Amino acid sequence: MKIKKRSQFDFWNSKRVLISLVIFALIFTYYAFQSSYQKYQMQDKISILDAQIIKLEDTKSDLKDDERRLTDEGYIEKEARIKLNFKKAGEKVVIFVDEPYIEDSINIKESQTLKKKASGVDNIKKWVDFIFN
Repeated sequence: MKIKKRSQFDFWNSKRVLISLVIFALIFTYYAFQSSYQKYQMQDKISILDAQIIKLEDTKSDLKDDERRLTDEGYIEKEARIKLNFKKAGEKVVIFVDEPYIEDSINIKESQTLKKKASGVDNIKKWVDFIFN
């Protein structure tokens, strides 16, 4: 009986080694793919967060401009004059009224009732004209 000498070439050609190498290659490919997919997801999240950072920085700069404008003394004075009817010392205020001033309270009540009646008719006429014209 002759004993066959095993060579290294026979070892690499065996089915067990071949199956082990295929399994190892599949596992390695799976983890490589999973790692690259996670990297892709992270890059996507980073780009979204970068866009949000840019948007928030723009909002911050707009708010800083508004703060600068609203704390300006000239702007505060202008708004106080317009909205709160303030005036400087020594200034005279002139108020323009669309309607003539009626001193008699009876005339005021009568004029108000006449305005209500007239405005109701005018309002209906305006709506009819708006809808059909």
